[in-house]
Amino acid sequence: MIYVRELLAGLLSPFVVGSRPRFARQLQKFAHTELYTHYDIAAVAARQAPDVRAEMERHANDELRHYGIFREWSSRVSPYIGANYGDPADTTGFDRASVRMQAELEAAPSRRLPELGDYMTYIFLSESRAVLQFTVTRWMNPWNRRAWKQIPLLLQDETRHVSYSFGHAWREFLRAPWQRFKGGLRVMGYILRQDVIDLLKLVQVVGSGVMGFVLYYGIVTPYGLVLRLFGAGRRARIRSWTSETQALDESFWKEF
Repeated sequence: MIYVRELLAGLLSPFVVGSRPRFARQLQKFAHTELYTHYDIAAVAARQAPDVRAEMERHANDELRHYGIFREWSSRVSPYIGANYGDPADTTGFDRASVRMQAELEAAPSRRLPELGDYMTYIFLSESRAVLQFTVTRWMNPWNRRAWKQIPLLLQDETRHVSYSFGHAWREFLRAPWQRFKGGLRVMGYILRQDVIDLLKLVQVVGSGVMGFVLYYGIVTPYGLVLRLFGAGRRARIRSWTSETQALDESFWKEF
């Protein structure tokens, strides 16, 4: 169940990739996720042992590099989508500063999953979901040359992230099986809650579009048509009344 969203996203990716604006927005979302993960992993790595910290810092640097890839890719697909016209090159670092603030909130994984075993389980599940979505997306869009060449390079990093996070999660599980089992349930609940929130956002967007369509074509347009018909009838009555009054011209009154 936890992989359903990524599978559906990969299967529906031709609908997104086929439209430049939609594809550019999707790449912007990927870039935001990569940058957010960079800051989140860096926060957890700072409080780990040196060997674990080195692996997590490498992971965080990979996420930052992926952020640059997706952002550059989005600008090539559609340069006007998500652009900051006051600072197109983001020289002020506003994008990074805003995402860093989001990663420091209480709802961030680094705050909600402070134990290493739980966090590594979360990383394993998140990265494996990304591997599934990227793989399906690549095979569903063979005509997109950039996707066909770029995604395997990203998958090399994502596969390494899956491998090292699973190793640490398994090691922590062997140390305290029952604690890590309960931690795994917490991680599943945290991920499912995120998925539910994303689903509600999608329902809100689709619902707003449907209600706008119904409002315009089901209420506003018929109402405007009725007003137009009544206006046309009123203008016809005014014209008939004007033609009757014009019959009483000066020649009529000269007879008296």
